[in-house]
Amino acid sequence: MAEFFNLPMLGQTMEEGTITRWLKAEGDYIRRGDIIAEVMTDKANLEVDATFEGYLRKILVPEGETVPVNAPIAIVSKSPDEDISSLLTSAVETVPQPAEPATEVKQPEPARVPSTEPSVPASEERLFISPRARRLAREKGVPIQALAGKGSGPQGRILERDVEAVWQELVSSRPRVTPLAEKVAAETGVDITAVAGTGVGGRVTKEDVLRATTAPALPTS
Repeated sequence: MAEFFNLPMLGQTMEEGTITRWLKAEGDYIRRGDIIAEVMTDKANLEVDATFEGYLRKILVPEGETVPVNAPIAIVSKSPDEDISSLLTSAVETVPQPAEPATEVKQPEPARVPSTEPSVPASEERLFISPRARRLAREKGVPIQALAGKGSGPQGRILERDVEAVWQELVSSRPRVTPLAEKVAAETGVDITAVAGTGVGGRVTKEDVLRATTAPALPTS
């Protein structure tokens, strides 16, 4: 009887995997334990062993595509000529399809006012990022767009290690501020990045923030 072969969980924290290489072709006879594919996760490149014995009738997920754990990635059967049309129809609804930009109904555009703010490049609007990396970026307060072009995974996929590296860059570039100075700056609305620090190692102190609040305003033209 034909059935789906699902992506197995290859690690306790695995949530999804990217098919990097199929080692078996459609029509091949496979024995239990044969290595049929290689999968890239957030942690490593792993091998997928067959848990069945029969024919690989149809590959549902091509190389380079990412699917969640337990999603169907192939159809297998005991005989090479068994009808699998019903499974193929079901696979269209079951297997996640590659994300495509949503088709929008064009509306009349209002008159545009020239803006001095730089527009965001279209290539940065959507990023190829794993769910674990996205969650880590949210926890550490790393802007998603700051990760553009930083992916080290397959096809430029952004992984957890890429988020960690960008976060370290952001932390090292921030001014050193005492907790009290940060609190005073928040209360008085002072931009802490524009305050020169006079503390140890150039750290911004409360007195530096207070001096910034009392600095004379420059005359405007």
